[in-house]
Amino acid sequence: MKKRRNASPHSFHGPGNLRYQKGSALLIFVILAGFGMLTVVLGALDSRRIKIERDNVTTRALAQAKAALIAYTLQRGSAAGTARPGEFPCPDTNEDGNEETSCTPGQLGRIPWKTLGAPEPIDGDGETLWYAVVDRFRTRPSNNNPINSDNKPSFLMSVYAADGQTLLTPAGKEAVVVIFSPGAAIGSQTRITGQRNNKTNYLESAGTLTARNNATDSGPFISAPKSSTFNDRVMIITRSDFMPALEKRVAAELLSALQAYKLANGVYPHPASYNDANCILTTLASSSDAVSSSCVSDTTKCRGRVPKMVQPADWPAGALPQWFLDNRWSDVIYYAVGTDFLSGAAASCSPSLTIDSDTNVEVLFFTPGIPTGSNTRPKTTLTTYLEDSANQDGWTGSPPSADVYVTPSSSSNDKLYRLP
Repeated sequence: MKKRRNASPHSFHGPGNLRYQKGSALLIFVILAGFGMLTVVLGALDSRRIKIERDNVTTRALAQAKAALIAYTLQRGSAAGTARPGEFPCPDTNEDGNEETSCTPGQLGRIPWKTLGAPEPIDGDGETLWYAVVDRFRTRPSNNNPINSDNKPSFLMSVYAADGQTLLTPAGKEAVVVIFSPGAAIGSQTRITGQRNNKTNYLESAGTLTARNNATDSGPFISAPKSSTFNDRVMIITRSDFMPALEKRVAAELLSALQAYKLANGVYPHPASYNDANCILTTLASSSDAVSSSCVSDTTKCRGRVPKMVQPADWPAGALPQWFLDNRWSDVIYYAVGTDFLSGAAASCSPSLTIDSDTNVEVLFFTPGIPTGSNTRPKTTLTTYLEDSANQDGWTGSPPSADVYVTPSSSSNDKLYRLP
């Protein structure tokens, strides 16, 4: 009888081969599962990367829109005309990129990027940014109030934190402009033709304690984290964001005008009295103001405010732009001159002024910055304008102390300018 050979461990039907097949199948399953998990992980990472990039695009768009709006307002105004620095354009409410000719306080619309001369500000979801501007910082004729550092919004365009109760725009930090990234449509929002200028299709409400709705003209608005029902991003422009730079422009105009005045007349103009009722008005002035209704030089004074109507001679033609006079910047600025540089020796005044240890200063003025806290102006109290105690006695003090000044500290709102 022929002896049967043992089955090879590698034969098709052998038990070792079954173990091999099972091991191979398991390995293939693990590899496929790994590929599946890797696909899920890579998909999640890709989705997260896209979300981060969209957020970054939105962040850049908001920052660029803020910069463009501030650049616009700082460059406004020329020697003549009604345009003035400090004003912001009306929103675009028909999606043509241009500001409307008029707008109500806090009216919502898109940023008028063509008016700004800037690229269209688009968020990470491809939507043009929206915006609103408060009452007293709109362009004329919508706003005929003066615009200067005394000026503040007459109503609060409030912005709240996520709870709907914590105010992000308290006194002294009031919103002048609020910018919105609307994000992608959520919920029942419809952005088809015919619905694209309906603000409720772009902006939402939120608030864990008190609801606030960003689709409401003039607010109150809210800045909150994204959720399934809210995806607005908000940026605020306050007076502190642009007024210091605007005051530098105002100061440059006044320095130039004072130099031109002395060149033409050999002296500087006398100040206007600090308590002249016509120097503390809050209405818009105009080139047709009669002398009786203007802030006029007082030849008995050496310290006061910058006069609108000056003596011994008028401002040289074109020395000051019309917006400077119309918007009552002259009323805002503290102004002092040594009597050696005036047409007449005013009483209770020093021949020259002193700043720190320099005793040979001819003329100086301060721009005061915006009022701090709940302080309001204009007033006849110098402490509401200047913060360093050594500079606060010029309106009511006597020489020599009233003619001695110090350079404002770096933390002060005040800025000191002098000639020479």
